[in-house]
Amino acid sequence: MVLEALPKTRSRFFLLRLALTALFLLLLAGIARFLWYPGLLLHLSGSSRYLLVIVAVALVIGPVLSTMLYRPGKRGLLLDLVVVLVIELAGIGVVAMDLYNKRPYFAVFAVDRFELVAADEVDWATIRYEELMGKPFASPRLVYAKLPDDPSKLTALIEETVLNGGADIDRRPEFWLPYVHGVASVRGSLLPLERAIAGGNGAPIQAWLGREGLRAEDFGYLPVRGQAADAAIIIERASSTPVTILNFDPW
Repeated sequence: MVLEALPKTRSRFFLLRLALTALFLLLLAGIARFLWYPGLLLHLSGSSRYLLVIVAVALVIGPVLSTMLYRPGKRGLLLDLVVVLVIELAGIGVVAMDLYNKRPYFAVFAVDRFELVAADEVDWATIRYEELMGKPFASPRLVYAKLPDDPSKLTALIEETVLNGGADIDRRPEFWLPYVHGVASVRGSLLPLERAIAGGNGAPIQAWLGREGLRAEDFGYLPVRGQAADAAIIIERASSTPVTILNFDPW
């Protein structure tokens, strides 16, 4: 009965298979773009290549290979199409899982900047606070990475990171605290938006301020570093709460 509902020609079957694949890819891309990597996160993380791989896998293994095997009335046709579909979904699933695992799970404030950190970059067993385990629906979990107060521990940390190439505090949860503990440090590190505007980055800032009806003096910014690019995270001065990320050089 399934085979009887399929088109009688390869060209029509290809168009049908291509349309169904495109709808699936559109749904997956929408989830990745707006839930896993909202705003500039896809650009900063460099994960757009994973979406391109998914599209290539889906189009080549799906419509192309299925159409090559498709011949109405062929014995075993349904099994062939099912096998191709299983291979296609398996390939997409593997790449999609990588895309999911590499999404920015944490936005860690460390010293004078924010670092975007993926879930697979940290040792979860060393996270000390339960509230840091969960992630907001469509944005990274805000975290404060605090340097040791003990001079001997600070010296040991510097030796580990600078001399021995160890991970810095932004990727070591044993130094992490809930973001509320770092509010004063964030506020003290803020750079004025006026400085960025005067430095030639006025276009994206003025566009955002005008669109939202806000004043530059109510906000500051800090660098935010991703795996592939850097940008500026805009922070409300009164609450030290990040409100958006704008695409300009924060350095």
